[in-house]
Amino acid sequence: AMLLVFFLTSYFGIAAVGFFAFTSRIIKTPVSMVAGSVTQVFFQDTSEKYANGLPIQSMVVKMVRNLALWSAPAFAVLMLFGPWLFALVFGEDWRQAGKYAQIMAPWMYINFVVVPISQIPVVVHQQLSNFLISLFGHILVIGAVIYGGYTGESIESTLTFISASQTIFLIVVIFWIIKISGKVKE
Repeated sequence: AMLLVFFLTSYFGIAAVGFFAFTSRIIKTPVSMVAGSVTQVFFQDTSEKYANGLPIQSMVVKMVRNLALWSAPAFAVLMLFGPWLFALVFGEDWRQAGKYAQIMAPWMYINFVVVPISQIPVVVHQQLSNFLISLFGHILVIGAVIYGGYTGESIESTLTFISASQTIFLIVVIFWIIKISGKVKE
């Protein structure tokens, strides 16, 4: 996170980083609260089932489906009306943060779906693979910021690239987690 802030500040200035940080906090706080609660219960349930040699893949698929369906309306509203909502709630000065929220919404939506199932690699003993995949995801974000800054792209274009690449990346992660959750303890 600090490396991301460093590069964003270097290329886009402190104001852009302020809007980005504000937007991230506004989106991630409720998402983290909900996802965190769900994650704890889900991790306990899947761990117990896996430890007893029971399949967990159907639980993972159901969790992904339910989270995707339940959260879609909220993120759709953010995607459609982000600037207007931020201006309405926080004041006209924060409309730009709403634009960032609009751009980041697909990424945050898929991230919300991933968080509760993100402990499955620990459950099925795939920590190294999970670490390498996570590292790749972080490199994608930093690479997008460096690319956007180096080529003179706007912060909006750079955030669009980050959001698009992270959305695709996290969808791949979801499918990987579903796949590895099909392993049964030997």
